[in-house]
Amino acid sequence: MFPYISLLNKQAFVFSIISLSFLTVIRFSNLILFNDHQALQKSLPLLGDLFITGLRFDIKLTATILLMFIYIPSLFLLFLNYKNSFPKISRWLLYGSLLIIAIISFINIGYQLFFGTAIDILIFGLVEDDTLAVLSSIIGDWRLVSVFIACVFILVLLSLIFLKPKLMQSQEATHIVHWKNGLFIFFIIATLFVGARGSLDTFPLSRKISSISNNNFINSLVMNAPFHLFYAFKDRKEHDIFTHSESEFLKLAKAADYSDLVKKSGYQSIDEFEKKTAPNNELIENPPHVIFIQMEGWSTHIALSHSEKNQVLGEFSHHASQDYFFPRFFSNAYGTNPTIEQLLLNSPISPVSQSSASAKKVQFRMSNVLPFQKNGYRTTFLSGGYSAWRNHSKFWPRQGFEFYIGREDVESHFNVKSDNPWGVYDEYLFEYLKQQLFDAEKSSTPLFSFVMTTNNHPPVKLPASYKAPPLNMADFNQEFDEEKIRMLQGFHYQSDLLGKFLTWLKENNLGKKVIVVATGDHILKGFNNYSATNLKYLKYAVPAYFYVPEAYDTLKNVNRNITGSHTDLFPTIFELALSDTKYYSFGRPLMENSIDKSFGWIDQGSYLFDGGIVDVKTNKEYHWQDSANTILADTEYQISKDKSAIIAQNRQKTMLKQYMLIQDYEDVSAK
Repeated sequence: MFPYISLLNKQAFVFSIISLSFLTVIRFSNLILFNDHQALQKSLPLLGDLFITGLRFDIKLTATILLMFIYIPSLFLLFLNYKNSFPKISRWLLYGSLLIIAIISFINIGYQLFFGTAIDILIFGLVEDDTLAVLSSIIGDWRLVSVFIACVFILVLLSLIFLKPKLMQSQEATHIVHWKNGLFIFFIIATLFVGARGSLDTFPLSRKISSISNNNFINSLVMNAPFHLFYAFKDRKEHDIFTHSESEFLKLAKAADYSDLVKKSGYQSIDEFEKKTAPNNELIENPPHVIFIQMEGWSTHIALSHSEKNQVLGEFSHHASQDYFFPRFFSNAYGTNPTIEQLLLNSPISPVSQSSASAKKVQFRMSNVLPFQKNGYRTTFLSGGYSAWRNHSKFWPRQGFEFYIGREDVESHFNVKSDNPWGVYDEYLFEYLKQQLFDAEKSSTPLFSFVMTTNNHPPVKLPASYKAPPLNMADFNQEFDEEKIRMLQGFHYQSDLLGKFLTWLKENNLGKKVIVVATGDHILKGFNNYSATNLKYLKYAVPAYFYVPEAYDTLKNVNRNITGSHTDLFPTIFELALSDTKYYSFGRPLMENSIDKSFGWIDQGSYLFDGGIVDVKTNKEYHWQDSANTILADTEYQISKDKSAIIAQNRQKTMLKQYMLIQDYEDVSAK
């Protein structure tokens, strides 16, 4: 055997030991760091399967790297008769691979800390968001800083071990072609190929095999971080539906045409889907202003904990008790921009605002802004963040908004500067909103304004003048934590400002003709560990709030405990505010819904029903444990037929939305 082959084997052996050991330690660390203690005890019988299946994924990754960087290249080089320096190159290739594995693994830990899940498609938002704001979030969170320090320490340690001169000393050798050496390398390649395949069965080891239990968190630990990142890239590519033609997508959806796809989505006819609000002369003569406020990180879990000793809602608590406050709602997406695109565009994919559709200046007919524009409303997108964020200022004006007003506009108007990296202080946002209403009244033009708050985004930075009320971490079964107290303060700050805006509105004549809707873009991430089965509801629940003046109020008979999600909000608004206007009824208006028929959903795979939660990932149903319907029992049930039918129809609706997006895109491309 040539000296350089022995050296390659030695490098491969050391690399394999370090790689497999490191990935196993990371998996164990994640299990200890993020799993709920009670859930961990219940998961003990699963640990064997977790680490065995996890090891298979680790071997798959390690074997793939060895094939790509060591043995396949060495097989070709074996037959080249020259002085070989490949062991020097291979050492650096393996070392670089270890560094990348370590970095991705620590990114996954930080991602788990912030998002409460392993790396998924939302990770691209960290790059596509405001870069400086993202870096500020990392620097401002001591947990993420700790992960970064640990990552640097491990990288230095790997460098000392793997680059140790005596351990990895390179040799040079003149090649003498011999069939035995080629056969030996070929045997190693064949063995590694089995490891890289991960299975001797019909199908290779893949993501679908990572589901070993009914515990989503345990399942997320089976694959290592590089595989999570790989599937995130794969999912993103598959989500780029604009690469499909209409005919290709219809074939994928197993539908003959648009009408067939509508029927498969549960509608009896096109008219039931392309719905119209009832004619109403009062709405034509006295159209209400409509304000939709998207509150950053507005969790139901925190909102329901409001009390004298824990005043998280501030002045808004009075309005929550007086008006329509629905706590049992899900956001349809788990990120801010995906939520905006679900709310305003009915889009199940994101980011559309940064896709080729934006470059082609496509206007999508599913936009929930267009019905207001067609009814003569002045339409504005009022954002606390920068206008350039996610290409918003270019994209949304083509979807029905007359004006896009960003952070720079608000700060310029008030001649102020905010040190919050995510946006202007919310107090100025609400003041600007008041001015918008006054201007609309003066011009006798109804206003629709979509308002996006930002200050509750970590790291939470509030005005120096802010004074916190009593806040109590014990209500969340947590000890005092300065960072989480700051999160509660941010939650109170924006909720209190919303309450003060509503108080001002009701004390003003404007209150008689302004409809206000508020909801959260997603829960307050990083505030609580929601990995336990009994917290599946609180993991995604955001409240929905309606203030409707008496003259427009048709919500009086709606039960406050009705379930729903963001997709139901705009149908409700259309029925409240617009006369004889067509809209796409992907959701159901609350005044036409009932507790026994209502449901909510989020694209993370959870469905909210009156009786509890259905988790599509575990394919199980969970019922309420407490009378308040917030905590679930651990007992698992098979999903009932009626719920399965609802979930199947909702999947078809997602296909319908995707098809309509493609159709609009192709119509513009054909011009």
